[in-house]
Parts: sequence; structure tokens; C-alpha cells
Amino acid sequence: MIKKLIVFVFLLFPLLASGGGLELSPSVVDEVGEARDRLYFNITLSNRGDSPVRVYPLIYDIDPQEGRRHFFDIPSNENILPRWIEISRERISLSPGSSATIPVSIKINHQAEAGSYFSSIVFASGSTQSDAIEKAKEYRFPETMISLKVEERVVENAQLSSFSSQRSSFLGGKINFDLEIENIGNTQVKPTGAIIIYESGSGREVGEIPLNSDENIVEEGGTIEWSKEWSPGVSFGRYRARLVAEYGENVRRDIQDTIHFFVFPQLVIIIPLIILTILAVFFLFQFHKKREEKYLGL
Repeated sequence: MIKKLIVFVFLLFPLLASGGGLELSPSVVDEVGEARDRLYFNITLSNRGDSPVRVYPLIYDIDPQEGRRHFFDIPSNENILPRWIEISRERISLSPGSSATIPVSIKINHQAEAGSYFSSIVFASGSTQSDAIEKAKEYRFPETMISLKVEERVVENAQLSSFSSQRSSFLGGKINFDLEIENIGNTQVKPTGAIIIYESGSGREVGEIPLNSDENIVEEGGTIEWSKEWSPGVSFGRYRARLVAEYGENVRRDIQDTIHFFVFPQLVIIIPLIILTILAVFFLFQFHKKREEKYLGL
């Protein structure tokens, strides 16, 4: 593409301004970046002639598809490469045999769309900048062609929408956990991990529930839900369930959360109830027996 661009510019400006033996390097810059990136490079100007050279850097926008090239001189809301180029616009003066290094940076707009962008920095001679602009319309001056490929910024971003147990206390049986993870990035994610159960007092791990063993993928804007069960057996007391999940192809990111709950096994409740019931029946029987004895004694 950059070769076609060079041919396009040479056809557009076939006349080479006489002038002074100015040389520059590089003549072509190829860059690749993403939105929000900042790129840096230098342009070296050398005066190989016998006379002083005075030039102004002029930035042009190039559209090789439409055969359009125009001088970029005013602020614009367009997402075009000249708007992102940062270079001093001051006049550059070079005596015979001298050189100058011109720093250039490209700050890609945060809203830049993926695609190819083209521009050129022309170093045109003139007594003033306006004079240099007019001369650049008719003559071809030394220039650096810039080709920038903006790649789509891949954002892997998932968030925990909810993580909870159905109740804060359980009377034996199975403990149910519900969780939902949402993909708020612009590419698919595959979260994996586990729910780890600990005794709150001792911190001892007593259980682990794996998540996404089937490696299901969550598409952009989608969600994935899980409903998991854990059986505490005959244990009872206060527990904490810690969600530990991660995702990401290039950079691993984690999702974590913790909830607390109580477990009261049925035997712990039933046995005291049975004892209390037996005691209540016993005392009731004794109460009625004493009443009968007292009544018969009368």
C-alpha cells in the first residue's frame, strides 16, 4: 500500500522544486498501533547544498483511494492521521553541511476506528509559511510519507453481576450457590475457577466446587450463569464461600468475591426437640398424676 501511495504523490506533484540540496531520512514511515497509543519517530534533515536552507514542515492528509490530498491547517473533528501528528511548525534553518533532527509523535485518537491512515510531512521552502504552502501546491519538496495501520483494541473485561447463596442459614441438606458473570468487553472470554468453602473460625478448607469445567465461552455483551450445590455433611457452624475465577488470553484477570452463611444440621435441631418433647410429656404426666393423687386423697 505504501508503494502505491508514493506513486500517487509523485504523479500529483511531478515538478521538483530546485532547492538547495535538502535531504531527509526516513522518506517512509510505517507504523502500527491501537486507539490511545502514542508513537514516536525522528526525521533527520541535512543540507547538502552550498546555500542556507529555510523550510517549513507542512502536514497533508492523503486519501489514495479517492486521489485526494489536502493541506491540514485548521483544527478538525475528523479522525484523520494529520490531526494526530505532533510536530513543531516553526521554520527550520540549515546552513550548508548542517543537519537537524525533528522529533515527531503520533497520538492515536481514542475513538479511532480500525483501518489504514495516510499522511505526509512536506518540508517546503519559502520566505513565510504561507509562501511555503503556495509553493507546495506546484512543486514537490522532500517529504516523509506516513502509513499508519490502526488495529482494533481488544478489551477483555468481565465482571461479576451476582454471587449469593439462596439463604444466609441452612438447616442441613445441600447449600445452593448462584452466580452470574457478564462480558462487558469487546471480545469473547472464558472464565474458569472455583468456589472454595472454608470454616470461618479455623480457616480450614472443607470443600471446593469447580466452575466452567466445560470451558463455555461468553460472547461480547453476553452473560453466563451457574447454580452450584455443596453438601456440608454432618458439619455445622459458620462458613465462608470464596469465589476465585479468572479469564483472559493475553493477560490473566481475576474475579473474586466472598459470602458467609451458617449451617445447622438437622440432627442438631431434631435431637434437642425430641429430648424437649420427652421431658414435656414426662412433666405433664407427673403433673396429672399428682393431681389425681391429691384428688383421690380428698
